[in-house]
Amino acid sequence: METRAVRLDIGGICVRITSPHSEILAHVHERYSNFLSDGTPRFDFVMALEHRVDPAEFLDVPTGMLRAFMRNRTAKKKAENGPAHLAPPSRYDRPRVSPLVEDRLASRPQVAVVGRKSLFQRGDLAGWIDVEAGLGQCVLKKYMENIAVESFLRICYSFLAVKQDGLLLHSAGIVRGGNGYIFPGVSGTGKSTIAGLATSRERVLSDELVMIRRKENNYWVYSTPFFGTNKSAETNSHAPLKAAFLPIKDSRVCLKKARPAQALTGLLSSVLFFSREDELNERLMDISAGLVARIPFYEMYFRRDASFWECIGTLEQNGGIGCFLPIK
Repeated sequence: METRAVRLDIGGICVRITSPHSEILAHVHERYSNFLSDGTPRFDFVMALEHRVDPAEFLDVPTGMLRAFMRNRTAKKKAENGPAHLAPPSRYDRPRVSPLVEDRLASRPQVAVVGRKSLFQRGDLAGWIDVEAGLGQCVLKKYMENIAVESFLRICYSFLAVKQDGLLLHSAGIVRGGNGYIFPGVSGTGKSTIAGLATSRERVLSDELVMIRRKENNYWVYSTPFFGTNKSAETNSHAPLKAAFLPIKDSRVCLKKARPAQALTGLLSSVLFFSREDELNERLMDISAGLVARIPFYEMYFRRDASFWECIGTLEQNGGIGCFLPIK
């Protein structure tokens, strides 16, 4: 019997994905195999292919609201004829597209509020999520569906994380001695470099996106399948969060205790979130302020070698006390 649904657990949040198109489910099952779950889903997502459904009808929104997704029909027609730069990917995990397409897909989605739904759209997808109802739907552009599935999941989990007292964060995540550490930062700050410099003592949760969630009085850092270049880090695991390090590329190697305002600014600049709903945005601010109040944040000056782990080791030995711990 053909599988009609797949369940994923990311950050301890289980979702059920259904689709009338079996190739979408096959992709999800293969691409996110380490995050498959038989748990009870809290949210339901439905995905469809744009060339097999009417997008506006499927999403139950006026066609005029899908301008960002529906425009450039000539390019779509060329894609259907199979130009080399938009050829169907030979592997699920890394679709081959041109740099121009990559740049367009990396752009922030356009977001609008339609009743209780947050509607978002880019060149590769259009969809919505209703957090309170626990529902989401999306349509995926042909030849871009594998990228679009990832886009949809990242966007939706950014909403779900806040709903579940957490954050989806642009950050490397490392476990060392049972303790979870995060290295939040925007693109280019060195997240993948830091993950790539993990030694035999460290286990990488992610080099791109982690989820932070509060449980009672503790914070936990979770791996996600949303990796950058370090695919080997793609495992489903978590650890208690003990400290955060804001990476700063430098010739020096040292740690400096971050002031609360610096910590909050560094954290917020790294949060992946697209909501325009006041209630969710206020909740995100409360979660972020609570995290900064409970977890120590450090500015981490580092160069492209593993010497910063000595700083962190010194910090561990000192119990996290001390505002300046240099390596000479």
